[in-house]
Amino acid sequence: MAYQLSFERQAGYLHVRITGDNTFESILAYLREVHSLCVREQSACVLIEENLTGKRLSITELFSLVTRATENVSADVQYIAFVDASPARDPSRITFAETVAVNRGVNMRQFHGVADARAWLQAKISATFPAVR
Repeated sequence: MAYQLSFERQAGYLHVRITGDNTFESILAYLREVHSLCVREQSACVLIEENLTGKRLSITELFSLVTRATENVSADVQYIAFVDASPARDPSRITFAETVAVNRGVNMRQFHGVADARAWLQAKISATFPAVR
């Protein structure tokens, strides 16, 4: 696969970093790996920091990708904070992906930076899982 994934456990969530090629196959594979990682690590919250290179996906590809990737996520992962760290990012496409995910029952939100994503996740964790610090 044309991506690299690393993660670190934070208080109440996983911070996952993805680098590699911006292809439908790579993104679908890493999203499935992130889901498996959340299940294995028993983490209902994840911050995904994506930095992919290459041509952006079409709207049709993006819709199909999010639809496939969210099929089983909401049962295991309650909050997803997403940061596109690529210099070539297109916030309108991420907004579209966020809307598709939310319409499928996935609590995903995009952020322009890791600090904002972390703050949102920490607020959600404090409200939902008060024992986690």
